[in-house]
Amino acid sequence: KTIFASSSFFQSQPNIEAENANARRWKFQGHDCYAETYRPPSTALFPKNDKPEVVLIHGFGCSTAYWRETQKALTSAGYTVHALDLLGQGKSAKPGRADGVEYSISLWAKMVEEYTQQFIPRQSKVVLMGNSLGSVV
Repeated sequence: KTIFASSSFFQSQPNIEAENANARRWKFQGHDCYAETYRPPSTALFPKNDKPEVVLIHGFGCSTAYWRETQKALTSAGYTVHALDLLGQGKSAKPGRADGVEYSISLWAKMVEEYTQQFIPRQSKVVLMGNSLGSVV
């Protein structure tokens, strides 16, 4: 099923409150990283939810905040949504070369892979959604 985002779509959907969010800090290669997980507002609306979990990956210079409206639309449609701040961006740590970190697509891809292995159940399907740099990761 395709989700189309429009202003009328957002107005017709239930409001996703902060209590549906689970902000977390986690370690990637010894550095603090930030992520948010949003779950559908009610299991009564989606009693047998076999939808894939969605991982949102922002573009360069952005953060989890970029995905606010997308997250609302997806959770309202019954998806569990994970938004990550890539290492060096948003609320994640910003180590540099002196810390032994060289930013690259492969570094961020490893980060996303480790996150999914740690926080998304093995039996779940996963959809990766990226914007700009995040789409390359």
